Amino acid sequence: MLDMDTQSIIVLGNGFDVALGIATRYSQFYENSKDLRFLADNGNELCQHILVNIKSDYWSDLETGLYLYSRGITHKYGVGNREQAEKFEREFNELRTALFNYLSEVGGAQVEAIDGAPAIGLNLEWHKLQPQYLTFNYSVNTAVTATVNSRYIYNGNDSINELRFIYQHGSIYDSETASNNTPSEIVVGIDSTSQQVEEAHSFLYKTQQHLHDLGSTLDYIGRKSFYVIYGCSVGDSDATYFRAIFNNNQHDKTFLIYGFGEEAIETIKANIERICGISVETLLMYNRVVLLDVTRVAETRDRTRTEIEYYLHSLGIE
Repeated sequence: MLDMDTQSIIVLGNGFDVALGIATRYSQFYENSKDLRFLADNGNELCQHILVNIKSDYWSDLETGLYLYSRGITHKYGVGNREQAEKFEREFNELRTALFNYLSEVGGAQVEAIDGAPAIGLNLEWHKLQPQYLTFNYSVNTAVTATVNSRYIYNGNDSINELRFIYQHGSIYDSETASNNTPSEIVVGIDSTSQQVEEAHSFLYKTQQHLHDLGSTLDYIGRKSFYVIYGCSVGDSDATYFRAIFNNNQHDKTFLIYGFGEEAIETIKANIERICGISVETLLMYNRVVLLDVTRVAETRDRTRTEIEYYLHSLGIE
C-alpha cells in the first residue's frame, strides 16, 4: 500500500514532454526514426502500414492503429492463424525497439527544458501538493522536471521511488543502475477492455506486458481527492485508467484538466464522455472541474495557483 498521506495525483501524458521541448510527438517519430524507415523498407508490413496510414501527433492514434491492424489480419486470414500471429508479434517487437531507440535518442537522458515552455511554472505549483505522480511517458525528464528536482520522489541511492513516481508504461532509463533498460521493458499496445482482439494477438494488450501493478495504480487513483491531468488526450488505449478517474462515483473531488488549445480541450471532453460514459457537465454537478488552455500561459499558471491554494486551504494547510 501507499506509504504516504498525499491525496493528490498528477497524471502526465506525452503532451508534458512535448511542452518541455522534447521531440516525442508521434509525428516526429514517424518523420525522423531511421529504424522505422529501415524496417518498413525491409519487409516489416506493420511498419509499412503505420507509415502509410497513421497521420497524427497523438500516440493514442498509433495504438488504435495497432488495434485496427490486428482486426485486419483476423478478417483476412481468420481467427487463430498461427503463422500470421507469429509474424505480427515479431514485427510488433521490432516496432517497439524502433520506438525505444528513437525516444532514447531524443529524451533518454536528461535534457535542458526550453525556457518558457508551457509546463515550466505549473510544475512549481503542483509541487506544493507533494503529490504522487503517474506518467505514461518513458523519459526520465518527466520525473526530473515534473518534480522540480525535489528529493521527495527519490530513494537514498538516487533511484526514483516508484510509489511516489509511477512509470506505468515503463521507462527507457533505470535510475537505480544509471543505465538504459531494454526495449521489452517499455509498454506499447492497446487496452484489453476497450480494444479487444483475438487471443493470438493478445501480446498487444498492455496488461500482458511488463508494467507497474495495475491493481495498485487503480487503487491509488480511486483514493485521491485532487487530480491533475496534463498532456493526455484520454485515448482508448488507456481507457482503464481514465475510467477510474472520471466516473459517477466521484464526488467532492477536484480536477485540473489541461489542454493545448481550445480544440484539444474539446477533444478531451468528448473522449471523457465517449470512453468513460460521463460528461464533464455531470462531473461538474458533484465536483470541482477546471479545464485550462496551456497556450494561455500566464492565465493558466494563475488559475492553477488559485485552485491549489484553495484546495490546500480547505485541508487546513497554509
